[in-house]
This record gives sequence, structure tokens and C-alpha cells, in this order.
Amino acid sequence: MKTKTPSAKLMLVLVLSVILQPTAQAARCDDYISHVLRTFDYGKNPTGPTIYVRRNSEPNSQHDGSFQHPYNNIQEAAPHAVPGSEIIIVGPTDSSYGEVLLQGTADEPIWIRGQTNSRGEGGKISGSASQGISPLKLQAESQYVVMDDFEVVVGGEGHALHMAFVHHIVMRRLKVGYAREAALKVSQSEHIYVEDGEYWGAGELPWGNPVSSQVIDFVRVRFFHIVRNFIHTGPHTLVMLKGGSEDGFVGWNKIGSMTEFPWGGYSQEPAIGLGQSTGSNIYNCENLQLPCIPDPSFLDYEGKRLTAAYNYIYDTGTPFAFKGCHNCAAVHNTMVGIAPDGSSGPQIVRFLTGTAGSNSGMPFAQTKNSLFMGNIVLGGGEWEPIVQCEEGMNSGIPALGAGNRITDNLFFDYTNSYTWWCGGIQNDPSNIMGIDPGLDGEGIPSNVGAVSHEGPASFAGIYMGRVLVKDLAGQCQSVAPQDIGAYRVSP
Repeated sequence: MKTKTPSAKLMLVLVLSVILQPTAQAARCDDYISHVLRTFDYGKNPTGPTIYVRRNSEPNSQHDGSFQHPYNNIQEAAPHAVPGSEIIIVGPTDSSYGEVLLQGTADEPIWIRGQTNSRGEGGKISGSASQGISPLKLQAESQYVVMDDFEVVVGGEGHALHMAFVHHIVMRRLKVGYAREAALKVSQSEHIYVEDGEYWGAGELPWGNPVSSQVIDFVRVRFFHIVRNFIHTGPHTLVMLKGGSEDGFVGWNKIGSMTEFPWGGYSQEPAIGLGQSTGSNIYNCENLQLPCIPDPSFLDYEGKRLTAAYNYIYDTGTPFAFKGCHNCAAVHNTMVGIAPDGSSGPQIVRFLTGTAGSNSGMPFAQTKNSLFMGNIVLGGGEWEPIVQCEEGMNSGIPALGAGNRITDNLFFDYTNSYTWWCGGIQNDPSNIMGIDPGLDGEGIPSNVGAVSHEGPASFAGIYMGRVLVKDLAGQCQSVAPQDIGAYRVSP
């Protein structure tokens, strides 16, 4: 990494607020959408009946799903959906809180879509859920379902949108939140795709103390992406990938506004958790009502091949944690406003052990071959270290596995008090630390444009690492960006 004379002020706040809006208009390379983000519904349209859901005062016996005689809620409509059907949620509707079984096919998915009513109100599923029950929960064995353009809110206990033991599900342009538990909870599922939506408000309501809930919580989910979303507001982890989750990509999201605890300060839990300590219950397949997919009790990892890239992370506690993650990466992210109140506790990145499966032969899940690379970090509290690692030995096994690296990052420093609490991962000379960001009166750094960097040499080896969107000039990228961080920082 080298520096050059600053050529212009980077209007970081303005640029990121425009670029990172989670809309469908985000620039995307044709190659990217063809080979990575293209989901199973690409080029398909409903072929079966259209089923309408709208609040109405008719007796249930008169409901037939037509526009004139719609069903009252999604639970009433779902049994009538067949492959190729389209369920239309017209304006606000109330949930009856039963699970819904929807089984489309690869050739004929089932769609759930929102539609604005005559009063200009968009499609919405809402209510006050009891503990463990969600306004919209897909029943086990649901498959090939596409959800577009509607809102799901709880306003009470439970998750907002919940699914387990499902596969091939798309959630596109949804607004999901205001839940005592997770806004979006997915467990033991495969081929899950979350795009262009807003997810918020997990773990806190107007009454009581915050609870340890994640905004997006994936447990043993394989083959997924979470892209171009606005994910925010909660006292705990905002995106959690754990329980043996594999082959996932989290990219181009705006993630932040982690709320303080009532007693002050920010959680050490990460904005994005690549792995976690799930707990023995998820690894005990005998306690599950359905077969594990596949049996996670044999896993020695919490996450594998998970990549978080090009995310803008703001006003949080610890931005990233690797916890029992194998071959995971946090690359080309931009982080600002870490512990914005200056409180002690959060670090910038943590490398920790996670939970291992009961039949894995391991006492815990090591983090190994994981990378924190090519990121920009601006800010932090007064006493936090840059890195914290769980070190030491347990039953003769090091807490950290081999191959973890922290390289090619730019750490702006408010206080010059950063330390490195990690003997297991050495501070690579490619990291630049302690640069005065030159903040102006509005808190905008004046010298980010001084950084010139061609990207980490090994970037091409990162899972999904070479698949990029268009840069700000509209050029399709086939190699790492010329600068570090979520997007180009040089004018």
C-alpha cells in the first residue's frame, strides 16, 4: 500500500448514501447476474391461477380467492396454491399465525407478491405474534417459492418471517421487521436468496430490555446470498451465519444503527458474524422433529466458505467476528462509526472459537484459513484493540487454526490508542494504521483519496472474490477494484 498527495475530498457520506441504497437499480454486471446471482425464477412467470388476499368482512364460506371474493389472510390462501400460482397480498392483511406449506417446482415456482390497494397502501402481513409463532412461517418441505414486494411486521413476540427445512426460496424487495426475535430466521435450509430488501428492529420493543436477537439469523443454511439490502437497528448481531452454514455470500448491503444497551455501551457481538457458538441443541438431531439436512452433529465448524464483501457498515459495536469459521473472508468492506459513543468493549475484528458437533471429535470449532483483507476502517472507541483473538490450548488443540490473516487494510485512527490483542495472527506490514482521517466539521474524512492500492495479491483465491459489480464509472470489473473498501475511494 502506498500514499499519494490527496487530489480531492471524498464526500463519503453523500456517495455512500446514494450508492448503497438497497434498490433494484444497483449496477450489476451481466456476467455476475448470469453466473452467480441468477436465481431459479429467472425468466419465469406465473402460469397457474392468481389468488387474492385482502381484508374483507365476507364470511369465509364466500371466499374463493378471486379479486371480488379474496381470502382474508395468507394462511387461508396457501392451501389453494399449486405450482405456477401467484398469491397477491392487496394492502394490509392480518395473519392467523399458522404455518403455510407452499410447494412449487423448478419449472413452476409459487409467487407471493404485494399489491397496492385503492388507498395507496402496499401489501403487508402483520399482527402481534406469540412467542415462537410468526405472521409468515413457511412449513417444512416448502420449496420453490418467490416472495416479492410486501411487508411483514410482528409488533410482539416471535420472529417476523420464519422458515425451516425448506429449499429454493427467494425474498426480493421485502420489508421485514419490528420483532422481539429475529426479523428473518432461517434454519436447516438450502438455496436461500435475500435481495434488495429492508430488515430491521430485532430484539427490542417499546417495553422491556433488549434481548439477544439477530436481525437476520441463518442456522445451518447452505448455498445462499444476502445482497443489496438495508439491515439495521438492534442491540445484537445484525447478520448472523452459524450452525454449520456454508457457501454463502453477503454483499453490497448497508448494515448499521446497532442500538446501545439501556445501561450504555455497545455489544461486543458483531454486525456480521461469520460463525458463532450455536449451542449443543442444534447439533443433536435426535431432538429435532425432522431429519437434519445433513446431520450437523459431525461438523467441526460453525461456518464454511462464507464471504462478506463490499458492505458499508456504520454505527455498530464490533463490525466482524469469525467464530469457528473455515475458509471465510471479510474483504473490501467499509466500516465507519465503530462504538460511536466512544465506549469500551467492541473491537474491530474478532477471531474466536465456536461450537463443534457432538460427533465431530473436536471439543470446539476452530477458526482457520479466514481472511480480513482490503477493508477500510474509520473510527472506533477510545480503548478498543483492532484485533482480539481467542488463544491458548484446549485438550492439546490450539484455539485458532492455521491460515488466518489480516492484510492490506487501512485503519484510520482517532486516538492513536489501538492495540493488537492477538499473538496468533501477526500484524501484517501491508496494514496501514494510525492515519489521521482529517475530519472536517461534518465528520467527513478529507484524505481517504490519498490511498492508492491495487488490492491484495491473493484476492482471486477468495470464495466468490473475483465476481464483482460495475465500478462507479460503469465499467464491469473482472479483477479486484483498484482501491480498497466497499467501493472506489479515489476520485
